[in-house]
Amino acid sequence: MRFSLIHGYGMYAREAISATEYVYEYTGAMVSQDEAERRGLIYDTRDTSYLFDLNEDAVLDALRCGSKSKFINHDGEVPNCTAKVVSVCGVHHITIWALRNIAVGEELVFDYGYKRSVGPDWSQRRAASKDSKDSSCYEVITGLLCQSPNYLMTHSTSSNNRRRNI
Repeated sequence: MRFSLIHGYGMYAREAISATEYVYEYTGAMVSQDEAERRGLIYDTRDTSYLFDLNEDAVLDALRCGSKSKFINHDGEVPNCTAKVVSVCGVHHITIWALRNIAVGEELVFDYGYKRSVGPDWSQRRAASKDSKDSSCYEVITGLLCQSPNYLMTHSTSSNNRRRNI
């Protein structure tokens, strides 16, 4: 983690990451959609937000508690990661996956799914003159095997099944 040219701090790869590889889990305090709306109004005045929709009822707020993945910045033009909501034993998790090979030292970025007229000002600084994006910026995966409590830390789609060193 270090200063980012995109916004505030960013998360950077400390080792090479292969395309389609599991990178990290986005964690935070689970709050209701109503509470997230209330917090979002406050966070917008601070030019920052770590809110992430988990499902139709809940949002993860990583402002005060959360993994380093809360520092993965937005890039709607050329993201190198994507977020996927996965269900493990009926519990939803937000996971971050590499879209392409990522080099050591490269900043990790994904598309937050902001529409140009809705996202905060900072999210649009790098935006080109493209039209609004569809809000379906992450994929929902269900039916994963419930093998262990740390399933997400030990399994990925690649042959490299160790936890990311980021």
